[in-house]
Amino acid sequence: QSSHNSSRSSLSSALASPRSPSGDGSPQAMRSFALPANPTTADKLRHSVRWSLNSQWTHAVDNGQHPEARLEQSKVNQPSLEVLISEANHCSFLVTLGLTRSKLKDNHVASIADVVASHATLKELDLSHNHLGTEAGSQLAGAVRRSPSMLVLDVSNNKIKDAGCQALYEAAITPRHGNGIILVLATLNLTNNPVSRKFKQRLESSSSSDSDIRV
Repeated sequence: QSSHNSSRSSLSSALASPRSPSGDGSPQAMRSFALPANPTTADKLRHSVRWSLNSQWTHAVDNGQHPEARLEQSKVNQPSLEVLISEANHCSFLVTLGLTRSKLKDNHVASIADVVASHATLKELDLSHNHLGTEAGSQLAGAVRRSPSMLVLDVSNNKIKDAGCQALYEAAITPRHGNGIILVLATLNLTNNPVSRKFKQRLESSSSSDSDIRV
């Protein structure tokens, strides 16, 4: 038993320290998630998110695995988005972030793009079924180009027109350095966006052996 606890402690130390842009160095798996006396809706969400991430971390460590967390929410409002982005930024083992069916618009994307551009482990982002437009597409494309880890991006069922989808396509197939290796997006889902027939035909006729582009 003591050997198991020692092993868990060592693995905890190795895996729990987050990529923390705020510089506070708080390990996600050790962060307090106790509710205050009079919790707001945001407090309740933060409690729920931290409980989920802690549970995912503990389960992985107890099974001798490298933690890989998923953080997925739908119908997210602005205060909830701020909580989710903050928690994502502090989670060093987050691999999937999903913010679907939340009526997100272009003005909501800057903070999400910042996470994509700088997070060391985030591999998959699902922003499908929102109200994102061409400007959001361009911002996300810039973030993908800087991302050290992103592999899958789903922006299907949005309002991104030709220019934004073109920017995303170019970002998807452009090799970039990430965590010591060369990366491209494995999958980019652009389906059900209001692109022109000409644009769709051009992308469908283009081929990339490394990227699955869906339009």
